[in-house]
Amino acid sequence: MARFREAGLPAGKPPAPAEDGARYPGPSFNLTSALHHVCGGVAMLFECPHGFKETQYPQVNHDQILDLQLMLYEELFALAVETPRPELPKTEKR
Repeated sequence: MARFREAGLPAGKPPAPAEDGARYPGPSFNLTSALHHVCGGVAMLFECPHGFKETQYPQVNHDQILDLQLMLYEELFALAVETPRPELPKTEKR
């Protein structure tokens, strides 16, 4: 959110964290987590209200929606570079 504000893009407040396991299925079990558990890959889902014409959400145009999305991926890639996945043990050739 701070990065969006620094870029002059509208940003709301982050949602309050939910306690995992308080409901069943838990809030972390969704398509994104299912894809991770099936193949181990990084899956990310970014749902946002940008573009809805309701006063409770930040109002943006199409160019700003694109900027918001691209900035999010830029941050994701920066995080991946800062904290790379540990190398897997090498297996012997058969």
